[in-house]
Amino acid sequence: MISARAPASAQPAPAPISAIPITGQLTNGNAAAGQATGYNNGVSEFWAAFPGSIRCTGTWSVRDPNPTIVIPVTCGARVRGEAVVTRQAGFMTGSAIVVLSNGQSR
Repeated sequence: MISARAPASAQPAPAPISAIPITGQLTNGNAAAGQATGYNNGVSEFWAAFPGSIRCTGTWSVRDPNPTIVIPVTCGARVRGEAVVTRQAGFMTGSAIVVLSNGQSR
C-alpha cells in the first residue's frame, strides 16, 4: 500500500511591528551598532555588531511589560552571556549592560 501525505502548509513569516536602531559605545571607546525588531507573533530580536570584534544576537517577548529585562545573548559559536536592558517610557529607548562568558562586558 502506498500512502500519500499532504504537503505541510507553509507558515507565513512574522511581520515586523517595530524596528529600532541600536547605537552605543563600548567601554573601550569602540562604537557598536545594530537593530532591535519586534514581530506580530510576540517575539523580539536584536543584533549588535562590534567593529573588529563579534556580532551578538538575542530574543525576548515583545509583550514583556517590565522596564528592565534580561536577554540571553549569543555571540558567535562559543560566547554566551546576558544583556540587562533598562527601557525608558514607551520602550523605544534604553540602555544595556552586556556581560559575556569570555569575561568581557559591553
